[in-house]
Amino acid sequence: MIAAIDAAAGGPGEGRGYYVVNGSLYPVESRDYHLREDVAQAVLEAEGSSVGVTA
Repeated sequence: MIAAIDAAAGGPGEGRGYYVVNGSLYPVESRDYHLREDVAQAVLEAEGSSVGVTA
């Protein structure tokens, strides 16, 4: 997911700001990334509208 966000934002590391690290920064291999709440909400709303969801 991180690679996809970075690629959509223009390249490696460019998606910073859309996701955050939860917990310790080190060791790097153990980082736990989370989408910002507002970003996750926007993704889910966009996903729902593109699949023909009706009210």
